Amino acid sequence: MLSLSRRRNAGDLLGTIFPGYKEKLWAKYSVDMKKQMIGRQNDKFESALKTHQQWGKMLTSYKTYEKSYEPTYKSRKPSVDWRRQEIRGTLHAGKFYEGPAIGTGGAAVAAIPSDYTPGNTFDRMSANFPNNLFSEEEWKMRKQYRSWDMVKVLYYMTGGLFLYRLTTEWPVVWC
Repeated sequence: MLSLSRRRNAGDLLGTIFPGYKEKLWAKYSVDMKKQMIGRQNDKFESALKTHQQWGKMLTSYKTYEKSYEPTYKSRKPSVDWRRQEIRGTLHAGKFYEGPAIGTGGAAVAAIPSDYTPGNTFDRMSANFPNNLFSEEEWKMRKQYRSWDMVKVLYYMTGGLFLYRLTTEWPVVWC
């Protein structure tokens, strides 16, 4: 614990040697000195209260400006997160085989979800691209400029590593 839970007052050394010395000193002080000492102690206590009041005034005045920091209606978040939807009962969870809505037409067409069940699937690559992308002459021309297959390059590099490991000596280090 960083701060002490209570102040430790073990007593002062002069109080044990000369009991009652504070009362004797207090009786010898003048009235003006007593007023000054009491005033100093009270001022020390009341300064914390004044600081607290000043902070209270400052924070209360800030509250008047706080309303202007509220976001406007036009900058609101247009969507509602799924937890709030679930709490309100407005969450619509689709099935795993439902995709985007069918068609781009009116609301009646867009309200029908697509169905990707096993009997309703189709090859999207063949639907979007023609069967023959290049003619036979174009294929022959393209085959002349083929780049290396990366799998073959990886095989050659792995073989080279094994050959290097077999032909060189590796020191044994005992740690």
